[in-house]
Amino acid sequence: MYDVSVDIFNLGSDTLIDYKLNMPKDPNGYKPAGVLKTDDGKMDAVELYTLSRNEVLGTRSTCRDPEKFQKHRAECKRFFLRLHEVLSRIMNHLDKHLGLAPGTLSALSPFQCLY
Repeated sequence: MYDVSVDIFNLGSDTLIDYKLNMPKDPNGYKPAGVLKTDDGKMDAVELYTLSRNEVLGTRSTCRDPEKFQKHRAECKRFFLRLHEVLSRIMNHLDKHLGLAPGTLSALSPFQCLY
């Protein structure tokens, strides 16, 4: 996942600004530093690029992400799927230790929603 970040941010802010997110309508894309205010009223120092899970999983394509992302699509998809698997195991463990019916917490984040 580090390589994905390196490739995207090496494009530079002049290129990435073409992929600027459109909050609150679309939270995916590039957010330059200094766009949001922190709790104390100062401008943030966070620069980030958010990928749509639908784009990563290939269920819906906006063709909005940089071409550099395309070579990492399979890697990102594996990461998303593995992450969901890990979280499901944690939630199943919590179900057991909280005395909940099996699958209670996992039902809050069903895999089918990813497709």
